[in-house]
Amino acid sequence: MKILPTLIVLSGFLLVGCSSNGLSEPEKDSASFSSTSESVSEYVPEKEKETVLYHGVVKETESKESKRLFIENFVPNASAADLPTYDEVILLVSEDTPLIDKQTEKPVTIEEIKENAQVDVTLQENFPVTMSLPPQIPGMSIVKVEIEQ
Repeated sequence: MKILPTLIVLSGFLLVGCSSNGLSEPEKDSASFSSTSESVSEYVPEKEKETVLYHGVVKETESKESKRLFIENFVPNASAADLPTYDEVILLVSEDTPLIDKQTEKPVTIEEIKENAQVDVTLQENFPVTMSLPPQIPGMSIVKVEIEQ
């Protein structure tokens, strides 16, 4: 019989001790605010992250509903030799992907890109690639495409 009142008292202490976590209400608010402000200050926009440069040759363009550039001999810049090379790859170009003429530095449309044009493709450092054949690189990871015709 003495065990039951003892268990009730101990469970009351346990519940009170677990609910406060050692911080009063103002301390809880300031602690959560400081961690939130730190994470905001560390934010880096997507386009400013590390990038890698690849070179290739346009094999074919498809400008219908899905804008695609078929690139062959897609190799990384010499400074990024540890990255994979691709015999063929498809760039899934989005509306936001800058296509730039390397000589005039003016924007071009996908329809203006000719076969056998040399391309320099700047990609985000850890760009995703599908496991399909040929592999595909989505437009969200393409920073810019420079074309030399």
